[in-house]
Amino acid sequence: MDDPDFALSGKNLFCVCLRSFFQGYAANAAGSLPKRNSVASAHLRCRPYMATTMRFGLEWLLTPLLVYQNYHLIHHLYPEIPFYRMHKAYYLRYDEINAQDIPRQTAFGLAPENIESHRAFRRMKDAIAVPAE
Repeated sequence: MDDPDFALSGKNLFCVCLRSFFQGYAANAAGSLPKRNSVASAHLRCRPYMATTMRFGLEWLLTPLLVYQNYHLIHHLYPEIPFYRMHKAYYLRYDEINAQDIPRQTAFGLAPENIESHRAFRRMKDAIAVPAE
């Protein structure tokens, strides 16, 4: 982008992130966040391992840099686990999780390696979520 007004300085970026956080917190506290489509939620419960991706490789760098979000699938499978224990939960359930067709990304990959199965799942989920007219 060539628009100098669009460029975010570090201070502006921090303010945008802080504002977004508190707006989301206030909306959640007021109960005004949109609810998930019940059909889509039910389908996701049938295939919870497709909820999000996992990043593999360079864990020593990515784990502190991403604040454990390279193990984000664990958050969807076990939301009660604190973020700093997600890597332990992953290794405790290693065989169970890796037996599934989870979306896998390399450390700095832009898309999961098995993107086609993930896209097929999303298309199926979206088709179910759209009400018939």
